[in-house]
Amino acid sequence: LFESVFEPETGNRLHVHRREDEVGYVLEGALEIRLADQTVVLEAGGVAHLPKNIPHSIRNPLKTPSRYLFMAIPAGLDQWFDALDAAKRDGTLDDALYRKLSLDYGIEWLE
Repeated sequence: LFESVFEPETGNRLHVHRREDEVGYVLEGALEIRLADQTVVLEAGGVAHLPKNIPHSIRNPLKTPSRYLFMAIPAGLDQWFDALDAAKRDGTLDDALYRKLSLDYGIEWLE
């Protein structure tokens, strides 16, 4: 389980998790969730289930920050975040390493 913030009008690209389902809960603001060919906007208190192997993206459609909780089932996605953070700290993170680390943790970027 992790808490995070998307700054105004930011988010992530279309991707697939091969290992874990995700459940998202909006604490403040809103999240626009694209799941396969459907798009929904969740406001504070909204919950979404993002099954593994289904392409999805998440973005904040607002002009203010959005705060949310995400849970990965089974656990382990935190190790990907830790690997990215370590690569940022040592200055080795570039697009190629980002994609490699993602694939190492079962995440495939589609856009």
